[in-house]
Amino acid sequence: MFNKKSFVLVFILTLCLFPLKSQDFLGKSKSDILQFIEKNKVRISQNEVQNDSISFLYEEEDEINRMFNINYTFSFLNDTCICYSRRLPVNSYFLKTISDMVSTKNGKSLGDMLSVEGETFYSCYEFENFFLRLEFEEDIIIEKFEEKR
Repeated sequence: MFNKKSFVLVFILTLCLFPLKSQDFLGKSKSDILQFIEKNKVRISQNEVQNDSISFLYEEEDEINRMFNINYTFSFLNDTCICYSRRLPVNSYFLKTISDMVSTKNGKSLGDMLSVEGETFYSCYEFENFFLRLEFEEDIIIEKFEEKR
C-alpha cells in the first residue's frame, strides 16, 4: 500500500524527471550554470567551458520515457547568462512544450509564421522578460532564449 512517505518520495522523483524550464537559465551566473552541470553530471556530456560561453549535451527524458540528446549553448555578459540556445529534435513532445510555454506565459507572436508537423509557430515570441526565437532546420528545432534589455 501507498503510505504518505511513499507518495512524497514518488512525487519528488517525478519532479526530478520533468524537463528543464528553458527560460529559467536567463539571468543566472556562470557559477550557477556550472553548479547545474555538476548536479546533473550523469545526464551531461561534451561539456565545454570558455570565458564567455558554456556548452554541453543534456540527456532529457519525455513523459513516455524516451531519451533525447539536447545541445545547450550559453552566452554570458559580465558573468550573467543573457542568451542561450537549445538544439532539439523535431518531435511532438518538444513542439507541445513550445506551444504550452507560449500559451501559458502569454507569448506575443512576432516574425514569420512557420508550419512544422502540421502546427503553426512564429519565428519569434515576446514574453515579459525574454524573447524566444525559433528556427527549424530539417529535423532540428533551434530555440534561442534572449534576455530583454
